Amino acid sequence: MQGGSAATPRRDWIERLLSSPVFAAQRRMAGRRAPDDQLVRALLAALETHRDRMARRLLMQVLGEPEFRLRSILTGMQRLLNVDGYQVIALDDMSDIVTLNRQLLNAQFQLEVPLSG
Repeated sequence: MQGGSAATPRRDWIERLLSSPVFAAQRRMAGRRAPDDQLVRALLAALETHRDRMARRLLMQVLGEPEFRLRSILTGMQRLLNVDGYQVIALDDMSDIVTLNRQLLNAQFQLEVPLSG
């Protein structure tokens, strides 16, 4: 059985993000208001599972956080991930949908693995 191993390669991008120099710089700038790495992992994994778009209410349930806390978590995530004001993670107040722009995340945090040739 290979049950747990299938998720590891899929989530490799999260570990690359957390160990990137850009993320370390963002964490220093965000200070204590930033969510810890465990919460960042859980939130990004939840978004990935739902194709990078989730209703805020569902995200609240998946993370097991009350609404008031989720708002501060999302604000902290935006401080960490929205480099130079680019909306890597966003909450649309009209639709109440949290979105993750993976293409922008990869570019901002230099997560693309260069092809050797």
